[in-house]
Amino acid sequence: MHLFGRSETMDRGTADQGSLLGAVDEEKEASFANAPPSLAETADLALRNAKVREMLQAFREEGPEALSRYVDDPSNSAALDVLRGQAGMLPAPPLAPELLAPPTATAAARDPSLPLVSAAPLGTDLLTPASPPTVGRDAIAAAAPVVAESLGNPRVREMLEAFRAEGPDALRRFAADAECAAVVARLRGVSVGAPAPAPAPARVVGRRPRVLLGATGSVATVKVPKLALALSEVADVRVVVTEKAKTFLAKAEAYDAAAWATFQASGIEVLSDADEWDAWQEIGDDVVHVELRKWADLLVIAPLSANSLAKLANGLCDDLLSCTARAWDFDKPFVVAPAMNTAMWTHPLTATHLADLRVLGVAAVPPASKKLACGDVGPGALADVPAIVAAAGAALGEAW
Repeated sequence: MHLFGRSETMDRGTADQGSLLGAVDEEKEASFANAPPSLAETADLALRNAKVREMLQAFREEGPEALSRYVDDPSNSAALDVLRGQAGMLPAPPLAPELLAPPTATAAARDPSLPLVSAAPLGTDLLTPASPPTVGRDAIAAAAPVVAESLGNPRVREMLEAFRAEGPDALRRFAADAECAAVVARLRGVSVGAPAPAPAPARVVGRRPRVLLGATGSVATVKVPKLALALSEVADVRVVVTEKAKTFLAKAEAYDAAAWATFQASGIEVLSDADEWDAWQEIGDDVVHVELRKWADLLVIAPLSANSLAKLANGLCDDLLSCTARAWDFDKPFVVAPAMNTAMWTHPLTATHLADLRVLGVAAVPPASKKLACGDVGPGALADVPAIVAAAGAALGEAW
């Protein structure tokens, strides 16, 4: 079913697609009449049409509702079909305002083990929440020749054809190629360049900041006592653990007996799902996740497992921590520190989910690369405690 009404390309054969895309290249139009176009050729031609670029800019500024104004225009309708994987082509990813962080400038600067998010060091754009793009029409128009030029690169064409044949998983093989990453970003409507300026950080004046530390079902939860203690030196801290996180928190004493003993004696409150339900008996009683949202100046989820990352990115909220995150006031900062197996970290969905959080203003502390608890070696380990504390301080405008 077409999301915005039936388009003309749904009722015409592939022989008419070249004209519907408003192609300015007559030779390519002629080739369209004889064979279905590749994704590369279609994208090239579509981006040359000023009306298509105007539609993409409207989508970026206003969201999906803007597309309804353009479905009656054949060139725009056909472009939507192609980018959604219709009009006789294999599925393509849907348009979204920001699915990828700006790629690194060169292939050499990019770690092939990382997903398609910025591989910037701590303190740069991974700690800078991305604001919704506001690139002007001229910038959108400028994207067309960049993409067209990139299509001369055999590696880019290989990536696009692999995507058509295999789907999104094929993009993992091209993550280390800066030009391939840039093309994917351009086609999804993301400006390739410097990150958008971060909004002024929230500052707490006249009292200690209040940090809500969340922990999810990652083995790295054994480090939560040490992290909570470090944060408690500069802020008031409360901890929320998921049911799966409790399994690993119970092993924290064996991991670091000294930190566990100090944590137990500190009086830092640890909350879980039972506290949410036990506190509520009747209408009018406090709702714990709402009260936590009001209390905290900053939400830090460390470690953030692959499962909980997916839940946050998709708005799922079935426990105390995810309900708190779903109710979060995004005028206040939110920091996550992912921790997961290397195969999970490099999975394409991880990049997509982190990018979805970045659009909301969530900052991410990248994981460390080392030997993991499972024995694998690679990125995915929870960042060091000082790095997470520094990121939390930066989110509040403090030098912790």
